[in-house]
Amino acid sequence: METLASALTATHGLTLQAVQYRDGSLFVSLTGTDLQQLETLRDWFSKNKSAHMEVQSANAGSDGAQIRIKLTPA
Repeated sequence: METLASALTATHGLTLQAVQYRDGSLFVSLTGTDLQQLETLRDWFSKNKSAHMEVQSANAGSDGAQIRIKLTPA
């Protein structure tokens, strides 16, 4: 959770909607204004090797971006 909090602090414009812990992984639902924020988040996790981020889904529409990611320990 600390890694997720640090990543979201570094990625402006994303809002945490829900977090689930299942099978040793965190499943995180986020909203944002556009998918560029997902690229910023992906970049943050590539530089900070404390967890592996996998994009489960990412959709952009008139209401902004809906993003779901999976975090597993590095």
